[in-house]
Amino acid sequence: MQATLDYQSGPDALDEVKLVRENRIAAQLAQAMGRIRLRRMTKEDGICEPCDVFLRLPNWRFMVDADRILEAVKRTLPGAQVLPWERATRKLPRAPKRAGARYDDAFLALVGETAPGQVRYSDEIKQALGLRGKNAWARLSKAARTPGTSLHDAFAALATFTEVPHGRGVALAVTRRPADVRVSVTAVDQAALAPLPEPTPALMGKVPRAWKRIIKTADVLPKGDRLTLAGPLLGDSRSGRHRTLSALKSGRLVDTLAARGVVVLEDGRTLARQ
Repeated sequence: MQATLDYQSGPDALDEVKLVRENRIAAQLAQAMGRIRLRRMTKEDGICEPCDVFLRLPNWRFMVDADRILEAVKRTLPGAQVLPWERATRKLPRAPKRAGARYDDAFLALVGETAPGQVRYSDEIKQALGLRGKNAWARLSKAARTPGTSLHDAFAALATFTEVPHGRGVALAVTRRPADVRVSVTAVDQAALAPLPEPTPALMGKVPRAWKRIIKTADVLPKGDRLTLAGPLLGDSRSGRHRTLSALKSGRLVDTLAARGVVVLEDGRTLARQ
């Protein structure tokens, strides 16, 4: 059993690749339909038992022309009737255009949990969402700043983006809107009413677990208090504790603590909140 299409010449003719694709699909449909009971003759005149076949074909003509495929199948199966599938949807299913679209709901939930007027910087947001891949945040923030996207519409009602100088470039700060503030046209504010401070530098790359424990402890240290580091805070082994003490003399760990308002005293193991 084979279904064929007639090639039409002229300015509106289909290209050869598209014609071959439609021929192949029509033939496969005819072959599949022939596997059911319509191929078994039940009467002397060759008539088969009636049967229903449900097809979903594209409703656009970019790859194939669905009408031409159906016409080819009808020529192969005389007497076949084509009826609209009323309960089927004509909406074209699409996969997310961005690989980072799976973080949209979590991002909106994080922004919604932020207190009115509170500011969250991009590094903090990336860590809270557990973003993987160096471009995940770029795709997510771009979609939230692009008018016309569903993420932008939902985000603009909750918060605004502000570009803040950071190092040699800029960082994005998310500011939660007060409940009584009018939503602006765009979710990006190039110039904030009050300039925001530069974000706290984030530790990039592989970081020892002891560093994370020290930073987490320093963040909750009250102003004016001191904390002497010892035991597991410095590391899980003797060599690990020695490496942490060396890192507390200078380097990334000291700079990160200083950006959070915490200094390391002269003994090399006591933290003080300024």
